[in-house]
Amino acid sequence: CRFGPSISSVALTTDEDGLCLCGLSDGSVGFQKVSAPLGVSRGATLPLIKHTAGVSALAVDQEDQWLFTASKDNSLKVYDLSKQFMLCETSAPTPARAMLLDQAQHRLFTGLQSGVIMVWDTSTLPLKPLCSIPDVTQALTRVHDLDYDSSSSTLFSASKDALRIWSVKSATVSSWGRSIGCIPVINECTAVVWAASSRELVCGFATGSCVAFVLDGVAGATYAWQAHEEEVTHMHWDDAKRRLFTSSKDKKLRVWHFPAVGRDFNPVASA
Repeated sequence: CRFGPSISSVALTTDEDGLCLCGLSDGSVGFQKVSAPLGVSRGATLPLIKHTAGVSALAVDQEDQWLFTASKDNSLKVYDLSKQFMLCETSAPTPARAMLLDQAQHRLFTGLQSGVIMVWDTSTLPLKPLCSIPDVTQALTRVHDLDYDSSSSTLFSASKDALRIWSVKSATVSSWGRSIGCIPVINECTAVVWAASSRELVCGFATGSCVAFVLDGVAGATYAWQAHEEEVTHMHWDDAKRRLFTSSKDKKLRVWHFPAVGRDFNPVASA
């Protein structure tokens, strides 16, 4: 599938008629059915949704079939995929560069260009801001990526100078978060995933490398490898099959097969 504007973000729906959704640089959202015939076709865009600047992040509520979009114009939109119309729109203080939805707790996490993470309540519309993390003025760098461990309510954020770990607590009408860990990095951290089965934090960097950290009392990185020739742009972790999917500015998508928990050797890329 080919679009005229460049693609800045991607999300998938997991229903029977699965869609691949693409945030585009002109502020629109492109889509293509996962079951579409093989070959190159011209992509279509969702009706009635258009930002005034490029789309920077996407998230999907699989149960309600809601699409959350963020843009460089500071706006956040909620779109009903099944009925194809806008539900609501709000804005953040600065553009959201990363977005993560926890469906069970009805919480939307947005990592802002300012380095702050805003938490939103998605149980009712319009979206209600619950808190900002951290809640005090602090010099932070742009958030590139987020991941979340719902079992422990732990949020992980990747930025230029550090990997940060936050404990997030939620009540019915409020949330709050506090820092419980920070791993300083020399190279810019651009992506992060949480591997729950081995309690590892796996991070991608602007150099194309990936590094794994075990968070249970182990100081420093567990292992590192050169995953790509250029910046790692996105990562996805399949915990059941222990597979890591990485994409990069080198225009390559790679799948990494990790050893069983407790085995001491590096992951292996698929051919």
